[in-house]
Amino acid sequence: MTLRPGVLLGLPEGVPDPLLHLAAMRYVLCGLALGWALVVLKARRAWWPAAGALWVLAAVGFWTFALGRPYGLLEDRELTARAARIAVVANAGGPEDLLAGENLPPSAWTWAAARGVPPRLLQSLPTFLPLLALPVLGLMGYLLWGRRRIAPLAAILWLAFATGELETLRGVGLAGGLWRRPEAALVLPVLVAAALALSRLRAASRAWPLIALALAAGAAALPVEPPRLPIPDILLLASMDQGAWLFLGAYGLVRRGDPAARALTAAGAGLLVAHACGGPIDVVGAHALYRLGLLLGAAPVVADLCHRAGAWIAARGPRLRHLDPSAAGASALVALLVPGSFLAWWDPTKTDAIAGASVPGLARALYEVTDWIRHETPPHAVVLASEDYAPAVAALGGRRVLRAPTLLRPADEWRRIRAQSAVLEGRDPQKHVARYGVTFVLIAPSEFAEHGLTTPDDLGALDRFRLRYRHAEGYLVYEIVP
Repeated sequence: MTLRPGVLLGLPEGVPDPLLHLAAMRYVLCGLALGWALVVLKARRAWWPAAGALWVLAAVGFWTFALGRPYGLLEDRELTARAARIAVVANAGGPEDLLAGENLPPSAWTWAAARGVPPRLLQSLPTFLPLLALPVLGLMGYLLWGRRRIAPLAAILWLAFATGELETLRGVGLAGGLWRRPEAALVLPVLVAAALALSRLRAASRAWPLIALALAAGAAALPVEPPRLPIPDILLLASMDQGAWLFLGAYGLVRRGDPAARALTAAGAGLLVAHACGGPIDVVGAHALYRLGLLLGAAPVVADLCHRAGAWIAARGPRLRHLDPSAAGASALVALLVPGSFLAWWDPTKTDAIAGASVPGLARALYEVTDWIRHETPPHAVVLASEDYAPAVAALGGRRVLRAPTLLRPADEWRRIRAQSAVLEGRDPQKHVARYGVTFVLIAPSEFAEHGLTTPDDLGALDRFRLRYRHAEGYLVYEIVP
């Protein structure tokens, strides 16, 4: 068993490799961008966003499949706790949290796990959602926007420029930010689709503030995740971080005021202000609406510029006169700007510490030990493991644990510490762990020396411990017997 994302495509371990294959991948992205430009020049407009979606899938997919584990697993506290709860609910059942004796907090993820959705799918899904959400957002710009003539160009802008470098460095870029926020990856396309659909109504030109309020209310319901930006950073995020799109979008919003663009921009700006004032607002979702609104507002302006550039190109010679000026200009935009865009040069391992830590895969021994725990221990088993291995027992083995201080610190943590000491020192473990039902102990080499265990085998010399599993690398699993 492995949770490496590339397994779903049958990719061998180490493929793709961020060090060995990155340069080749950037050549591929450059070639795909030129192919996208050729599609824009020669093909029907319905193919423009389709070619762009393929380019985005390649750009984001490389990093998705380069990860050696689901994003943040055993590296980030909240992400690991979510994966652990999914595994525990799916494999062990019951109303308890990943810690024995604690109530399980409500969650859509555990709700799905309790109803039979495979836990491995639920644990890996957050890593794949950005790969799906980004192309979907771009395709929506083409399929749902009411301005059909320039909708293909709007889709190009959304696909190629929805994420920039400066906001990504602040931790709020759409590409990397959605890895941590799978709920936003699901909700944002719904909100954007609703805004585009409502903007096609006759009253939308006057009612766009109501659409903006509805969008803001929907985005405000998203779970709040780090980072929390101070007011100066919010001001820069809303201005200089947007680059040329701020000026093009602002001009388009004022002079070509589309209700969908105005609603998205206003909702995003309002949420950014609320975040700066200390409100419980997720900054990535707020920025995404703001950025998409600016790009949609810039689309008519960019369309005019592309038409003029295309007309200039068509006038350069008799062989070029047959070209559609708008298509020629849009093709030039793709060919000149997309190969140098942020996604083409994105390296999340340099901008996101969690992504960098998620590239190395988990040790095979860890998978083998937790596989044994999942298959050979009863579902109601509670495992005592060190703080280094308790998260893996829950997330990979699907069993509740006595303590996991790197994930949760309950109110009775001191009782759990006493119970752990009683078990490992052989002081009548049945009496002390009855509250939590501990039945198994996982010991790795060089653990629990503070309890007098110089080697994992020392626990076997105590009464009421029976060795159930020995791994070649020194991991032992004991069962506490009556």
